[in-house]
Amino acid sequence: MKLDPWSCFAGALLPGLMVLSIWLVSCKGSPKTNSSPSPKVDMLVGTWESLSLTIRINSAYGIADSQMLIEAREDNWVEVMGILPVQTTFNRDYTYSAVYLEVDSSLRSRSSGYFEFIGLDTLVIHKMKPNVETIRHAWVQKNDSVYGFSGLVDFDQDGVVDDELFALNKRIYR
Repeated sequence: MKLDPWSCFAGALLPGLMVLSIWLVSCKGSPKTNSSPSPKVDMLVGTWESLSLTIRINSAYGIADSQMLIEAREDNWVEVMGILPVQTTFNRDYTYSAVYLEVDSSLRSRSSGYFEFIGLDTLVIHKMKPNVETIRHAWVQKNDSVYGFSGLVDFDQDGVVDDELFALNKRIYR
């Protein structure tokens, strides 16, 4: 079985953005309705683009204790992922949307939903479309326009949340 990085990426990563602890679980809910966004929301508002993504896949191809490494950077993103860098827009009303574009800039897919913050370093993404899942991201602000994410995901879609994800995203629009 050949691992398709795009289908793994689309299934496990919001792309776009990425995490210390990620649990994919079924979620019901609606966006937060705050009259005044928190300072964290103001830091996140804007459109972000994937800078780099490293996935350490444990039990690759269903073989226990095997490992596979996927590394996508600015200089090899298209070659590794087969798509343009993912663009995710976060809005003041706690909603977001992520766009996945083919190399020719045509739309491959889109996801959307809402987000919330827990504590100082946890961003929870509630993806509502195209399928429902909740993704918990631990994030670190590198500077005003670069954020890092890390966590565990089921990147290889083998049903086990055991793949380690490390990602950087840069703000391209405020």
